[in-house]
Amino acid sequence: MLLRSAIRIVGLAAVAALLLGGCGSDDKPRKSSLATEIVDSIASAVATQVTATAPEVVSASEVLKEEDSFKVIADVEEMLIVEPKLYAVFDGGVVVYDFEKESYDVIPAFEKLDAIAFHEGQVYVGGAGFYTVGDSTLQPVDMDFAGHIMSLYSYGYRLMVGTTSGLYATGLFGGELLFDEISVSAMTADESGLWVGTNGDGLYRWDGEEFRKRYLLRDTCIFDVVNTLDFKHRHLYVGTPNGFHIYDGGRWETLTALDGLPADNVRTVDASEWVILLATDEGVISYFNGDFMPVKAMEETRANALCRRGRKVIAATDGEGIVIKSGNVVRTLVPPDNGLNFNILSLIP
Repeated sequence: MLLRSAIRIVGLAAVAALLLGGCGSDDKPRKSSLATEIVDSIASAVATQVTATAPEVVSASEVLKEEDSFKVIADVEEMLIVEPKLYAVFDGGVVVYDFEKESYDVIPAFEKLDAIAFHEGQVYVGGAGFYTVGDSTLQPVDMDFAGHIMSLYSYGYRLMVGTTSGLYATGLFGGELLFDEISVSAMTADESGLWVGTNGDGLYRWDGEEFRKRYLLRDTCIFDVVNTLDFKHRHLYVGTPNGFHIYDGGRWETLTALDGLPADNVRTVDASEWVILLATDEGVISYFNGDFMPVKAMEETRANALCRRGRKVIAATDGEGIVIKSGNVVRTLVPPDNGLNFNILSLIP
């Protein structure tokens, strides 16, 4: 309790120092030093009272050093909407944006998170560890798996967990290894099975009993690396480093830069509507009825994930945070530099 009280005082002092520093851009260096001076002075005073009962006290400078690693929301990898909130994983934690309050919070994870899914009323995230998302903390999930989690997918009563070492599934009797020694990169379900894309091991379909590898006779390596998968309107959409691939159940179609893609590397696909959205290395584009059209104001957006909220398009990016497009206007939902906008107490176990 004493340690948490000390850190609460440190956090409040940091916020107070920022408020005293003003809002002008010229004040940024002064605000940083002022916050450090105030936090350090208060921490020193509190430490005198705490040391007698808690020898291992986290110093203010150590807390601020840990905070610094979360100031930049870099590499936002995946996201989903559970109204009225948007959840996104990045290199260092989870961003939770509240559409009603028009504000966001960051839950630090001290690790790179790459996967997110909503399953049976709960948001799950994964990286080196596996967690459920609470109001302000991440709760570890008791499940044994090998490798780094790269993809999560809600499939019936199971939550599928794809790692760099295999495909696992949660179930009524705990975790189960379904497919060993593959590096899972993406998953999506059709009407009767699960498609599994990998990073170097090909494309598979699981019918609930066995996995069958899918490939093209004209190019057996074309699906070796799968970046993204989606299924809608009886069509499977596959994004790879060498193009955009569409499967209608009987025939494959491959589209590349020669057909109108901004670039061959397709990073993510959103097929939730009839007009398909794709993000490539050279911007976001739409696909409908055989034609590609640039998405205005997002022609140069380098997105790792796309989703829709009504007519609005939301993009998770490498270096621009999370942005939203409404009409022809793009604005920032979550900036890449989030300052101290997270609960400092969440840093303490």
